[in-house]
Amino acid sequence: DTDKFLCVDPEGELRFRTGAEVASDIDAVAADANITFSGKLTASNGFTVSGDALNLADGVSAYIGTGGDLALYHDGTDSTILNSTGDLKIRSTVNSADAILIHANGGTTETIKIHADQGTSVTEGASSIQLLSDAGGVELKSTANLAKSIKLIADGGADETIYIQSDQGTGTDSIHLLSDAGGITLEAVSVNIPNHITASSGISISGSVQLGSSLTNAGADTDKFLCVDTDGEMRFRTGAEVASDIG
Repeated sequence: DTDKFLCVDPEGELRFRTGAEVASDIDAVAADANITFSGKLTASNGFTVSGDALNLADGVSAYIGTGGDLALYHDGTDSTILNSTGDLKIRSTVNSADAILIHANGGTTETIKIHADQGTSVTEGASSIQLLSDAGGVELKSTANLAKSIKLIADGGADETIYIQSDQGTGTDSIHLLSDAGGITLEAVSVNIPNHITASSGISISGSVQLGSSLTNAGADTDKFLCVDTDGEMRFRTGAEVASDIG
């Protein structure tokens, strides 16, 4: 048989084998058998198997799904997971505190960014970026000792708003802003409070105050006067108290 094939035998020696011998070797391997490589298997397109690792060169994609619906690749600078069909879902069925953990630990300039390029919806339940917890709360927490460790910024134009809404809370504190050790500052060109605001330790206002509706305070003396006391706090006082203050 003048048709010869250069092969490596089980002892690692390089031998010529006939076509009939190669065909016999192929037939001897079951369709579901495991094939083990003791060295490297390299293809010209950047595919390498070395030991237990599957290596793909820069710019070579690993495709998953019929038609290559999901692609994973590294372009020499960045790594990309590209989904072209359906939704891209990251799911966990593990009942643990960090069931899904996104962690960056590369240096002081690192960031984690969630970005919707073309979503324009601001409709409740259909916003372009949503944080949803069906059974528990949603918490944003920073342990950095910085002046602006957590920031909410809108920078889209003159009509932009930052909206905090409680749909079904009926209590007076359905939206609660709490500072354990310091104060809370609202700084704006103007502040509009359409209903009421309560502070157990008083409210300090450095600018002017415009009252757009009536003020009421129940009590035995229905004639009340809104005054600023010596501590700079705004209080209601009865007519008798005001007369006493005037002397």
